Amino acid sequence: MPEWDTGLFQCCADPRVVADTMCCAPCSVGRQWGAVRGSGDELNFPVCCAAAVLAPCMAAFTCLLRLKVVEKYHLDEPTAITIASGVCCAGCSACQTYRELNHRNTWPGCTLPKRCGPRPISVNDGFIGGYTPDSRSVSHI
Repeated sequence: MPEWDTGLFQCCADPRVVADTMCCAPCSVGRQWGAVRGSGDELNFPVCCAAAVLAPCMAAFTCLLRLKVVEKYHLDEPTAITIASGVCCAGCSACQTYRELNHRNTWPGCTLPKRCGPRPISVNDGFIGGYTPDSRSVSHI
C-alpha cells in the first residue's frame, strides 16, 4: 500500500500551502473536500460554511477529510493514527492532505490570489523532496 508523499510535520515543505491553509482553514478544507469528491478546483461552500460556523470543531472536519484521503488513495495508515493526526494536529493534517492531493494531481484550488497561493504540481515541474521551487530559484548550470 502507498504511503503519504510528505510527512505530517513537513508543513513548511511548501510555504504557499501553509499560507493558504492557515489564511482560511474552513475554505481550504472545503476545497480539499470537493477535490476528494472529484469536483476539482471548486469551493465546497456547505463544508466551508459548516467548518466556519463550527470552528471550535475544525479538528473534526480535518479528521474526516484525512479519512477520505486515506480511503481514496489507499494509504497505509491505521485508522487510529488517521483520527489522532486529524484531531490532535489539525493544521498540520490539513496541510498534509492538501500536499497529498496536489502531488496526486487532484488540484483543490486556493483561497489566496493565484500569484501567492499554491499551484498545481505536474510531473515536469521539478518536484524535489516535498518542495517545488519557483523557476527563479533554480540555478541553471
